[in-house]
Amino acid sequence: MPLGARILPPPPAPDPELVKRLAQVRTTDLSDVMGGSYTMTGQIAPVHRPVVRVAGPALTVSVPTNSEFLIKYALNTARAGDVVVVNALGNMTSVLAGSNMMRGLLNRGAVAAVFDGIVRDVDEIAEDGLPVFARGVACAEGPCGPDQGEINVPIACGGTVVAPGDIVVVDEEGIAVVPVAFAEEVLERAHALEAKHDAAQESLRQGTQANIAKIEETLRQAGIDFPS
Repeated sequence: MPLGARILPPPPAPDPELVKRLAQVRTTDLSDVMGGSYTMTGQIAPVHRPVVRVAGPALTVSVPTNSEFLIKYALNTARAGDVVVVNALGNMTSVLAGSNMMRGLLNRGAVAAVFDGIVRDVDEIAEDGLPVFARGVACAEGPCGPDQGEINVPIACGGTVVAPGDIVVVDEEGIAVVPVAFAEEVLERAHALEAKHDAAQESLRQGTQANIAKIEETLRQAGIDFPS
């Protein structure tokens, strides 16, 4: 198959229980325990709110020429539980999808869609309720180039790499991508971070920032001059 013009089969679906467990973790915590990696830029934002946190394996689409036909074909292959992730190189002149495309995707059982580009018909998308993220919103469709692109290949979206089958978690605060091979490790570290946050709540209720003594010591060692 020629590079840039390929449709590959999807990888095996991950364990649904694993996906469910990741959907219970905030994207902020997932990002923190992955060191900020595998986290999409905040420029890829929800096109409507509120957003219920969901997770699912990535169906990846690369459309450097904004091929509407390739996107529609990809949407028509989505499996129940999928998160469709589309890389259009951040193009802000050609609308990638609207409410009709998203309605069909929702009725296939997909749980979210992410576009590194622009979408439209936000009011109708919001009424249907599918979580949709995009770099922007516009009312007019722009020109599309040749119908070229790839489906189920590694892509870049929102500043991070997404491989087909990676577990994508979305919520009001953003998008985190968890490679399946590291999911258990990420979950373990996320739960440890949640426990750390829980342990800090008592001092926070008293109006004291967490770990303030350690913070002050570090600042003194850095040469900060504190008032006597």
